[in-house]
Amino acid sequence: MFDAAQRILQTRGTTTRTGRPRGLSDEQMLQRLKELFDRNGYVTRALIDATRELPSSSAYFRRFGGLKRAFESIGAPHRHGKGFTKSGRPRGLSNDEMLDVLRQLWNEHGYLTEEIIRTCPTAPDVSGYFTRFGSLRRAYELIGFVPDRERTRPPRIVRGISNEAILDGLRDLLRRHGRLSKSIIDGSSRGACHGTIAYRFGGLLQAYKLIGYMSNWYGERHARPHYVSDEEMLNALRKLWRDQGYLSQKLIRKVTSVPSYYQYCKRFGAISTAYGLIGFTATTHPSRPKIASPSET
Repeated sequence: MFDAAQRILQTRGTTTRTGRPRGLSDEQMLQRLKELFDRNGYVTRALIDATRELPSSSAYFRRFGGLKRAFESIGAPHRHGKGFTKSGRPRGLSNDEMLDVLRQLWNEHGYLTEEIIRTCPTAPDVSGYFTRFGSLRRAYELIGFVPDRERTRPPRIVRGISNEAILDGLRDLLRRHGRLSKSIIDGSSRGACHGTIAYRFGGLLQAYKLIGYMSNWYGERHARPHYVSDEEMLNALRKLWRDQGYLSQKLIRKVTSVPSYYQYCKRFGAISTAYGLIGFTATTHPSRPKIASPSET
């Protein structure tokens, strides 16, 4: 058995089917990785897989227990692939690039806070600064910013202020922002914080009603229509059918201009019931001949 395995290994050759080197020692693998690092100034999984004279990134992972260990063995920093997170924030930035984002925010606002970083969609997440630099204060020190305690928590003078004055402050915020939320209220240096407003009026929604503002907390965070009637939901489904020529669960989940698939099931008991109410049969599919879509009403 052992001899057969040895013969197989001897006949495998020195390269893989894809032309990559095979049978290198640990030192040889690291030497080639070091040469790649010296040529490019950095090394990543994608760069390794794009270079044929090296074993694949998975080979380094198996041999050294992870790419990070292999990179550390040659003195190369481990870099994550650049791109964006699911929430749209940048990832894979270098230390200097992350600090440049802070400098830009500092120039725009005149100061920095954790809330400013969180509300900026083009900035890395706050947790990224903690992971990379140990704390936000350390990142601030590296760009020369000294946090002002008064700006970290804006002073609010609300003791003795009347309820009407608080409502006037809410009206002013509504005029400036077009909507109201806890972050908008707490981000203002004037007026009461959201906790004080909730205490005075028995809740934020109650205060909103007193100034004639109707908050759509859920709708502001989701692009799909909410609080629509049965007929409006069916009309949205008809329009989607007209535009696409078919309907499917995948299509409804993809298109955000209609209520969610779950809402149709909840409102009508099943998506097939909603289909039946608009005259659509589920046999229609883009790969099959399209049936006539509903006429314009």
